[in-house]
This record gives sequence, C-alpha cells and structure tokens, in this order.
Amino acid sequence: MMLFVFFALILVLGILSLILVVAYLRTKKSKYILSLIGVWSVLVMLGVTISFIKWAFFTKTRLGPDDYQGEYIIDRTMFPGPDADWQYNHFRFVIRDDDSLFFYRTNGEEVLQTYRGVARTTTLGDSRRLILQLDNWDGTLNLNPTTYRDVWSFYLVFHSKFYHNMYFVKGKWKSID
Repeated sequence: MMLFVFFALILVLGILSLILVVAYLRTKKSKYILSLIGVWSVLVMLGVTISFIKWAFFTKTRLGPDDYQGEYIIDRTMFPGPDADWQYNHFRFVIRDDDSLFFYRTNGEEVLQTYRGVARTTTLGDSRRLILQLDNWDGTLNLNPTTYRDVWSFYLVFHSKFYHNMYFVKGKWKSID
C-alpha cells in the first residue's frame, strides 16, 4: 500500500512539475518557477523529517559490547506474580567493564553462591549478541540468552530447564518485601 502511495505521489508531483515548467516557458513569469521550487522544497523537508522521526522513534537500538555491562535483575513486569518475585529474589548477575561476569544465587539480599565467568559478544546482524561462560556452572540456565531490543532498551531471555524462560533487565536489586 505504501509503495502505491509513494508512486502515486511521484506521478502527481511529476505532472505538477511539468505543468509549472510549461507555464513558465509560455509566460516567462517567475512565479511558476518559484512555485516549483517551493513544492519540491516542502517535499524534501517532509522526507527528511519523516526519516528522522522513523530513525529516532522506531529503529531498534544497536548494541555493542559496552551496552551489556552493568547489573541485571529479573524483570518482574514481564510476567508479574509470585514466580517472578521468587526469581527476582534468587537470581541476578553483573557484567563488569573488564567483561568479568558474576552470577549470584541469592535469598533476598543475602548472596548464597557466586559463579564467576566471562561475558563475550559476537556479531549477529547489525547488533551484538551476548555469550556467557561460567566456571562450575550447574546448568540452571542456558548461557546463550536471546536479546530482545526495543527502541531505547533491551532485555535478555534465558531458557531454564527448571523455570522455563527468565527475563533479565538492567537494574539495581531492591528488596520487594
């Protein structure tokens, strides 16, 4: 549909331009050339404005290795309820500037176990994908999360053989009690 509208607009503007050029050649009045310049100027400005709006508000963020650094917690808003609250209180991790990874099993604020490892990224399409390696990992989560990108943010989904999908977002852990 958009393609049809685009070609119809080009056809109408082409005919209008042709009419304005012929009118100028017959009468030698500059108002026809000024009208032609005005129509095309408005069209170009409209195209630039639409392109900027599309880029700024509808293009998904492109992730680089530095974008993954930070603290991650369970996203309790994705599927709210007691299961999400329990996961929130029992799992979180940190990726530091040197790409070191610390995955924490917790009971609320208390850290019960810490797994150390490395966070790497690999190129997949126009964005980077996260790959985690942990020492002595028990396999609770698949260490190759899927990254879902929004316009200004992203979240990670880990598949778990015990908890199905676990949704992590960047954020600081805070007590929910």
